[in-house]
Amino acid sequence: MKASIVIPSYQAKERLRLNLIALNRQTYGGEDVEVIIVDNGSTDGTFEMAEAFPLKYPKKVLRVARNRGIAFGRNTGIRAASGDLLIFHDSDMIAGDSFLSQHLAAHEERDLVVCGLSWKRIYTFYYRDFAPDQLEALHRAYRRREDAPDWAALRDRQQLIPDQAVRDGRWAENAFDLDVDFVKGLKQILREHGPELTDYSLARRFFITNNLSVARSKVLEVGLLDESIRRYGFEDYDLGIRLYKAGCRVRIRQDIVSAHQEHPVNFSYLDMVSNMNYICEKYNSIYFIDMVLVCGGDMMLLSDRQLNAINQEVNQTLALKGFEEFLSVYLALLQLKRRQVLDPPSDNTAELYAAVAGKIPALIRDLAVLQRQYGMTELPRHLCHLAKCLLNIDLEAILLANGAARNNSGEA
Repeated sequence: MKASIVIPSYQAKERLRLNLIALNRQTYGGEDVEVIIVDNGSTDGTFEMAEAFPLKYPKKVLRVARNRGIAFGRNTGIRAASGDLLIFHDSDMIAGDSFLSQHLAAHEERDLVVCGLSWKRIYTFYYRDFAPDQLEALHRAYRRREDAPDWAALRDRQQLIPDQAVRDGRWAENAFDLDVDFVKGLKQILREHGPELTDYSLARRFFITNNLSVARSKVLEVGLLDESIRRYGFEDYDLGIRLYKAGCRVRIRQDIVSAHQEHPVNFSYLDMVSNMNYICEKYNSIYFIDMVLVCGGDMMLLSDRQLNAINQEVNQTLALKGFEEFLSVYLALLQLKRRQVLDPPSDNTAELYAAVAGKIPALIRDLAVLQRQYGMTELPRHLCHLAKCLLNIDLEAILLANGAARNNSGEA
């Protein structure tokens, strides 16, 4: 079997049905591809609809009795897969006609993670529980269009894009790009670094499992998705970082199109915070500073360029050997910043102050070497900034004073 398309679904029967209609339009004609649908504890008839649906490819429909999170649902599909390639495709996606053939063709090289376009959106159904910004985007999508619905007469779950528009591909006329800062940042990274993300060291930020493919053997090698992550968010980043550390390279393919069908928000800010704290504690190691940086970049007000530059210097410092204590202090400062913002009860400022104060001579020495001998700027600057704003320890001033003292001693 060449590939397994894995689709977990929870309470999304109507959107999954459109997803499957679109899969029947795929240009790939082989029978060596299977579709695995995992009903992740739904009560809306998802399992019965999926079993009865006449799909052009061989399918397996699995049932999870109780929802235990998206990671568990996706892993259930992975364990049942027989394809050499896993194609992750969420239940609320609508795939472009060449989605399958392009994912298959993209893996001519080994150990690739192929990330298709992840930010296309489409309104296929109207839901009463849409958030205000979703309603605004929906109205904007239909502005000045002759087929705009009668907004006052809409019923909950009323279909906006007819089945026939999915069958003949006209659905794509209604798709649009998600307009948020995160997506703008990803687009800018692609403009600067290209689809192979040349000189970009945080490629796992593109690891979004609504349109992505990777060899099944690599996913099994790194241990599947972390089923401890039950709430929304970061389970895909978690798998992405492990695949990256296992030697996978990321390729971005904006021509592999799939659009997310908008629905009411099914997660909370607390879900994101809980998962972010879990991930940062799980990867509390100098060899995973990149994961902590990605999770905490926004709260530290770091731009994408700054994050990349800092992480490149972290990688360079790791390769030098002998700077493990320096990086441990940097990691501790990153974690303290995260705890102060997201987990105040675990704030260990006093303990960390004592630890850093006792290491000032070694830190000053390492800062001087990294700056003067290796030309680093972003990592030393950020460490000094965190030490000053979190602990009121001004390492830059101490470094300057030490340099001045050395110069005066030399002149004498």
